[in-house]
Amino acid sequence: MKGYAGSACASVGVKGKLPYDLRRTAVRNMVRAGLDPTVAMRISGHRTRSMFDRYNIITQREIAAGLEQTATYVDTLPSTTNIVPLRVERTASR
Repeated sequence: MKGYAGSACASVGVKGKLPYDLRRTAVRNMVRAGLDPTVAMRISGHRTRSMFDRYNIITQREIAAGLEQTATYVDTLPSTTNIVPLRVERTASR
């Protein structure tokens, strides 16, 4: 992006970056810091969740970590259940 946006980034020492790059980084940092998405959206100025999600880019490494975290959780679940079948009531035939 040329013009004002490009020169604005260059003037603050991030030449070659776009304001959108900085916004994307801010969104990712807020989400990974644990901010509620609604709060992060207010800070970043996103009006819709779909646009906010476009900025919150997920990497393959994060997907792998999520799968590992899920597997660890599943391993902690009890191997037996305490589910009791419902008793079937018999009605007298008429």
